[in-house]
Amino acid sequence: MSERASAIYQAVILNHNRSPKGYGVVPLATHEADGFNPICGDKVNVSAIIVKDKFVNLGFTAQSCALCRASASVMMEALADSTLSRAEEFVSQFENMIRGKGVVIKGDAAAFEAMRDYPARAKCVLLPWRTLTEALKNGSTASGVPPGLTSVSTELGE
Repeated sequence: MSERASAIYQAVILNHNRSPKGYGVVPLATHEADGFNPICGDKVNVSAIIVKDKFVNLGFTAQSCALCRASASVMMEALADSTLSRAEEFVSQFENMIRGKGVVIKGDAAAFEAMRDYPARAKCVLLPWRTLTEALKNGSTASGVPPGLTSVSTELGE
């Protein structure tokens, strides 16, 4: 990676950390999960309202490092107004990029590509994405009425 690209990516991450997109709890969420990384102590909550297989509202809160918070912000921006199938596809592509599996992503999400070389930091970056995946498993979109939500702790595995 060139020095210029590195500086641009660093600026993207810092900007998303300072002014995160989608920060906040989504009232009356239909889907919600908590994620926790026991290695570094990062905590993330992802909540969403999904109607007819489309995100109507998506948000997160975090007590975390800058990388985790910025990653969650990028996820919010990338998935706003997405369908569930598009979101699941993008989450898979993002994780494969971080795992160094040759996937190229454009936009702000590309700023995290270098994390493939830092496994401990990759876990911080992946936490919001995995928490979203858990939230999608926990909710019900059938009626649009919030189910009895439970928080799920997700430990990052390899």
